Amino acid sequence: MALSDSDLMMIENLTYALGDKNPASSHNMKPLSACRTVGEYLNQFDDGLLKELDESTGKYEGEISGQEWAAMIRYMKSESKQEIKDLIIQETTEKCVCFLNPNDNDSAIVAFRGTKGGEEWVDNVEGFNQADTPAQLEAYEYIDNLPYERITVVGHSKGGNKAQYVAIRCENVERCVSVDGQGFSQEFIDKYGPLIEKRSDNITNYSLSTDFVHILMYELPGAKHIYINGGNDVASVKENHSPNSVFEYYIDGDGEWHIKADENSNAYLPITGENPSLIMLHEFTAFVLNNASDAEKEKIVEFLAPLFKGLFLNGDSKWSKEEIIAHIKEHREEFVLILAYLLKYIKLNDLHADDIVALIKSLGLYDLLDNEILVIIGIIGWEVVIKEITDGEEDKIIKKFLEIVSAKIGFDITGIWKEAEEKYKELEHIKNDKKDAEIVKIDYSNKAYSVIMEAVNCFENITLPNASTWYNYTENSWFNKISTALVIRCINTYIEDISETNSEWKKKVISRFDEIRSIDDKYAERLRNVNAKAASLHEKITSIF
Repeated sequence: MALSDSDLMMIENLTYALGDKNPASSHNMKPLSACRTVGEYLNQFDDGLLKELDESTGKYEGEISGQEWAAMIRYMKSESKQEIKDLIIQETTEKCVCFLNPNDNDSAIVAFRGTKGGEEWVDNVEGFNQADTPAQLEAYEYIDNLPYERITVVGHSKGGNKAQYVAIRCENVERCVSVDGQGFSQEFIDKYGPLIEKRSDNITNYSLSTDFVHILMYELPGAKHIYINGGNDVASVKENHSPNSVFEYYIDGDGEWHIKADENSNAYLPITGENPSLIMLHEFTAFVLNNASDAEKEKIVEFLAPLFKGLFLNGDSKWSKEEIIAHIKEHREEFVLILAYLLKYIKLNDLHADDIVALIKSLGLYDLLDNEILVIIGIIGWEVVIKEITDGEEDKIIKKFLEIVSAKIGFDITGIWKEAEEKYKELEHIKNDKKDAEIVKIDYSNKAYSVIMEAVNCFENITLPNASTWYNYTENSWFNKISTALVIRCINTYIEDISETNSEWKKKVISRFDEIRSIDDKYAERLRNVNAKAASLHEKITSIF
């Protein structure tokens, strides 16, 4: 029996046991590469060692805590997971593990590890304007040389991108599960369009709703996308992008950590929708890809590649605030270009202050802003700052604000803003397709909802005839002159399909109206706040005069 998606995601975490910083190495046990089966590796963790992990502090590779490792090991060691324990560890490399099913010599499972080292963060960003990156081609060569007819691939982050890549290019890959894997460039989609159309339905992408990596570039058309709600243990950008962040954990009465399971004993995956701020971030990256020239894309890659490497590497090599500023100074022209596109996107879409803050937080850059700067922006207002910076006119308040920010960070950004303004003017030709397109008005009122649901429920409550009763007419002469059994089966299948379609559309109607109501509530609250502020201001002005 094939492993479930959640079990594939579970064994993918074992790729993070290949590095120097993992539970086995910290207890002088055999590494994964020295074990014949997964079970042999897991059996080294007795109750005493698992208890130590339950009580440990700090993080291992991939931002996985000792408690999370204890929970995952207990899950994989359980009686219901014999298929995981029986997997043969055929080969381990620095970037992937190849598992074999002991009962099937013609199949294999390859788990790709997430971004390994600075060069792969560079490769991540280079994928913005390349059909094939070095890391993707390396993964392709590995899979293409395996002597197995049927291969399942799973990967996290960069590994998820590699898994999708080989699923499109390699004929022997029959199933792909990607976790928080980034998308692909337009060049890739153009080059491999026919293969994408043919094979993308074998791909399932699981993404944490609050993770920033899965929104980079274009999703593969035809692939399935499922969003997971991160638990309370997901508290930072790096934890958002941890390979085990899709799982939910709980602590029993003895203080032992466990994975929450569903009715089939598989790891429970809390399905949700995509985070609204990440939808915006995804749309921003698509906005840049759609509008930037090839030369501009190269400049953006030149700026972002080392930045991503510096921001998201673990350990002492992670960039400080001063190093980020130094990078901006060194790549001033490229930074100005990105800033101009960001300002253009914000203006075209009339983003509210909350949305602007959400975009910054999604990238993990919000904490780089000094508290005093945030207080000043809060007083002035994000919308006012954006408006005054992009209106092309001199403004004393914004000028003073930029002087204060420059003094706080030790870097004169006044000139950068002026350059960004000039570059922003060059983007005047870019329009908002959504705003400029003819608007189709859709009635989302409660009355419309009632009418739609009345129609749906009316059909749902109809008792449809069952064609199987035709067998009562077997004595009639016409009965054997037609393929009665086939006709009956077709009619009953058609009725079932109609009923299922009705049920699915009912779910979609409810979901869409719930989304609209949520948006209505959000803006209603904003209007109430604006009204309250206006009333307070009116009262103060009245008291003065």
